[in-house]
Amino acid sequence: MDKYIVAGIDEAGRGPVIGPMVIACVAMERDSLSELVEMGLRDSKTLSKTKREFLVHRIGSIAKAILVEVVEPREIDSAVERRKYRSLNDLESNIVARLITRVKIPVKVFYVDSPDIKPAR
Repeated sequence: MDKYIVAGIDEAGRGPVIGPMVIACVAMERDSLSELVEMGLRDSKTLSKTKREFLVHRIGSIAKAILVEVVEPREIDSAVERRKYRSLNDLESNIVARLITRVKIPVKVFYVDSPDIKPAR
């Protein structure tokens, strides 16, 4: 019997940056999500360093796939200056698409955090 696999994609380091932007995709069985919520995982920005370090190990142990793309500042600059991409959103959406195609397990649903304040755009 196939397990129902879900994946979430989000970024860190977007906006005016000196360092890289990192976009990650984590896939796991849907049943594992409630365990993470019970451990207090809702918004990583509100977690202590100790709690984040604990959760990263726990997520790593239950995830079926973890993929990461690191976007260097020169590529971000290129997107902002519209040399290679139309915008930073365009760059990010291309990387998200690349992550989705790299997942080699049968994911039923991808949840993607929108970089735009108006996700319908």
